[in-house]
Amino acid sequence: SNVRKRIIYLGDGIGDLCPVLRLGLEDCVLPRQGYTISTVKLFETLSLGFQMLTNTQLTLFWNFVFSSLQYPLSDLITENIQKVKASVYPWNNGSEMKEKLIPLIMHHN
Repeated sequence: SNVRKRIIYLGDGIGDLCPVLRLGLEDCVLPRQGYTISTVKLFETLSLGFQMLTNTQLTLFWNFVFSSLQYPLSDLITENIQKVKASVYPWNNGSEMKEKLIPLIMHHN
């Protein structure tokens, strides 16, 4: 069928802005707001899986991670609100995200 499905997009960092800007009027974006993470804990957790990467690959990865932490998606949406067509439903924690996400899913079915 040629019916376009509605997209419900959840995101939290700078890497999510481009996809959000491509969403249409019938779509929804749920950006996490107030998101902070300990960079020490992040490094400890992720570095275990990076033993096979080169120094250049690690540098590129960490630059992306720190950019995402520095530029939360909720702030980027606010700064670019005139370009965002989708409905925006910010959330702060898992319970709040669930409260917003479930009605959006149920409303569409």
